[in-house]
Parts: sequence; structure tokens; C-alpha cells
Amino acid sequence: MLNGQLISFEGLDGVGKSTQIDLLQQALTSRGMEVISLREPGGTSAGESLRSLIKAGTFHSSLAELLAFETARAELVSELVRPALARGAWVLLDRFADSSLAYQGALGQLDMELIRQLNTIATGGLKPELTVLLALDPMQALLRRRGAKKPAAGGGNAESTELDSIEQRDTVYFSRVHEIFSELARAEPQRFHVLDASQDVEAIHRQVMERVQEMQGGQHG
Repeated sequence: MLNGQLISFEGLDGVGKSTQIDLLQQALTSRGMEVISLREPGGTSAGESLRSLIKAGTFHSSLAELLAFETARAELVSELVRPALARGAWVLLDRFADSSLAYQGALGQLDMELIRQLNTIATGGLKPELTVLLALDPMQALLRRRGAKKPAAGGGNAESTELDSIEQRDTVYFSRVHEIFSELARAEPQRFHVLDASQDVEAIHRQVMERVQEMQGGQHG
């Protein structure tokens, strides 16, 4: 029985996921809740090692890259996410299974149904109660990312400000990633909360908190 709440944050790099996760964690912690934030890929020893390999461009096959993400995800869910939810904690994830559909799906080399099946296997069918999608024009997101600090969201070490192997893909690719995220949100409007990431940080945080308070009301209703 899982009594906690799982919230994922999705969107292109540069949209402000890490900032919003930090603000939400502070807000919930101040209310006496146990909150843990984690990132994908990462969070575990195996996951952080796979993160380094993925970002270095080690995997030249789309399938190999996807399987690396799924391996890290399976470890994260079994070792950290499910135990935290079982004890009633709130878990905030910087990316989850939707990112595989968007990023690996945008390559156009893997069937989307295969990605969904592997996501289900890796997560054991676990889905977030809420997915906050921070939507931003791909070019704006890229401009934000160039030279920006990379915070160590969800634990793990801060990373180089250089664009990694995935971030170096062309703008056509990121436009497709953006489109897939939008498609996923339209398909599951009850789970997704889409916010305009061009707003100021506090405005976005207020909207996140409004939705989270609705979740809390549902828990006690």
C-alpha cells in the first residue's frame, strides 16, 4: 500500500524544473511533511553512473540509450521511490517515464508502444499523481540553457555548464520533444498540469502550490 504522493516535473532542459522542485520541497517540508527529491537518471549509485555514461554520449544505439534510462529508472523506483511512498513521504521527481517517451520517442527510431512497455516494466506500473509540465518554446529553452548553472537537483553532484550529448541535438529534435510532451498532456489532462515556463518563478510556484493543495484536499476528503 502506497500512502505517499508522487509528483514529477517534466519539460525541456532550461525550463526551471529544478527551481520549482526546490521551492515545492521547501513549502511541503515547512508543513511538516517528509519530502524527498530525486532526479532521472540518477538518485542511486547505479543511476548516477548510468547518467554519466548517457550524458557523455556513450550509447550510439537508440535502444541502448533507452535501456540505460530504463535500468536507472527501475533501480530508482525499487530502491528509493516505492519505499518512500510506502512510508507516506512525498516524492518529487525531476523527470520520469514521460521523458523517455518524449526524448527517445523524438528520435523516431523506436516504436512508442515499445517505450511505453519498457516504462511499465521499469516502474512496475507506477505513475505520478501529478505531472507538472513546464512548457517553453524550444529556442527559448536552449537560450536559457547555454552557459546556465546546472543545479544538483534531486541529489547528486552539480554538473558542467557545457551542453551534454543529448542537449547538443538540433532544434528540429527539440521541437519534436516539445510536441510529444504536449501530446502526452492532452492525452492525460487529469494527471498533467501544464504551466507556461516563461512566467516568473514565483508565479509558477503559486500555480504549482494551488494544484498540490487540491491534491491534499482530495487526500483528506
